Amino acid sequence: MKFFWKLSLRRKLTAVIVLVSVSALLLACAGFIGFEYYATRKALVHDLTSLTDVLGFNSRAALRFQDKAAAETTLASMQAKPNIVAASLFTPDRKMFATWSRNPAQPGTDAASLPEGYRFTGDRLWMFQPVMHDGEKIGYVCLVSDLREITDRVRLLAGIVCLVLIVAGLAALGLSAKLQSVVTQPILQLAEIARQVSEKKDYSLRAPKACRDEVGALIDSFNEMLGQIERSDGSLKAEIAERKLAEEKLQQFAARLEASNRELTDFAYVASHDLQEPLRKIQAFGDRLHSKFAATLGETGQDYLKRMSDAASRMQTLIIDLLQFSRVTTKAQPFAPVDLNEIARGVLSDLEVRIEQTKGRVEVDHLPQIDADALQMRQLFQNLIGNALKFRKHDTLPVIRVTGAMRNGSTPPRLELVVADNGIGFEQKHADRIFVIFQRLHGRSEFEGTGIGLAICKKIVERHGGSIQATSAPGDGATFTISLPVKHKLGDLQS
Repeated sequence: MKFFWKLSLRRKLTAVIVLVSVSALLLACAGFIGFEYYATRKALVHDLTSLTDVLGFNSRAALRFQDKAAAETTLASMQAKPNIVAASLFTPDRKMFATWSRNPAQPGTDAASLPEGYRFTGDRLWMFQPVMHDGEKIGYVCLVSDLREITDRVRLLAGIVCLVLIVAGLAALGLSAKLQSVVTQPILQLAEIARQVSEKKDYSLRAPKACRDEVGALIDSFNEMLGQIERSDGSLKAEIAERKLAEEKLQQFAARLEASNRELTDFAYVASHDLQEPLRKIQAFGDRLHSKFAATLGETGQDYLKRMSDAASRMQTLIIDLLQFSRVTTKAQPFAPVDLNEIARGVLSDLEVRIEQTKGRVEVDHLPQIDADALQMRQLFQNLIGNALKFRKHDTLPVIRVTGAMRNGSTPPRLELVVADNGIGFEQKHADRIFVIFQRLHGRSEFEGTGIGLAICKKIVERHGGSIQATSAPGDGATFTISLPVKHKLGDLQS
């Protein structure tokens, strides 16, 4: 059956036609042979019955007068019947009276077990009939016939059937080869068009319609489908071309933006680094001027000198913060496993003096290990905890709490890091502004700083593929929530 499914449509259809034709003819011939077999048996029984009646009639005198020689002569007349193999006469008490056999080596038949009438046993037909005279049973006659007539007839019919089947099969094969093309040709053409469309992706091809039956309807549907695909393909190609053009423009813009950002970062780094040297000279000569010529300058000159020195100090602080901001990219280290508990302990050790001065308390929960840049994680913790200590209430001891929770349900798994304090807080509308470089919510006289610390935090978090958000209200402290991926490609240097 598997072999049949592998055949082409043309060969399948030819095979079906031939098999159906031959099968139908074979069934008809089998029925005909069966009928002929039954009719021949019936005719043989009828002929043997008539022959038995004639033989019994001719043997009545021999049975009545017990003339065995006459009886044997009458039985020997069966020699003329080639299908008769034996004939016998029996007395009324079923004892053998006379017998004849075509093969003398075979003994006569015992009539004691024979029923009246006929029966088929093996390749023999037995006929056993009484011999009547004036209504009196005077004996029995038995004829045995072979079945060569039936066998020969069946063999002849079988030969004829085989010949008919062969001729019919060849005729069906020839006719199917001619007629099946009417069905298969449109389908084969449709299959060829489908193959060309699949290989060449040319949806302008169409299958020719040669009939108006179901196959023709299939071809119409196929051509309509190709038309729809052709229209959709044209629209899709135009859309793809537009998207490719947009992607190219976007890539060009991203490349220019990246180059601009890199140049800006490099400029900030170089400018900040180069500005420190002349600034040191200003501070150094300012100190010398104050130490050697303070009395000569007078009160006004000393005030001017102090303002210049304070401005230089603020400038130096600004340059240092600007350098830190640029180093988030220029001095980045590859990602590696980092124990945040160790990072937190190091930061608390660095801030120990400030914590004692403010009489504050920093509570750090157990934190997990993640893949990150260790130096930048240290800077992130130091900026956030340092800001919480700086922006404290004057009448309240600062309390800072650092917690971390794994979010394994997200893809990929992330760490949610929270730094909360009880400081002065700020209005929620400024939540985005505080992460912009040089943006300050308070005057320089209230709190020191340049407004770069939180901008550095945001840049560090974004470099690690995370996000940072702030929630607060005036007088209610501030909460910073940082979401960071737990895993990175180790050794990767992501900018």
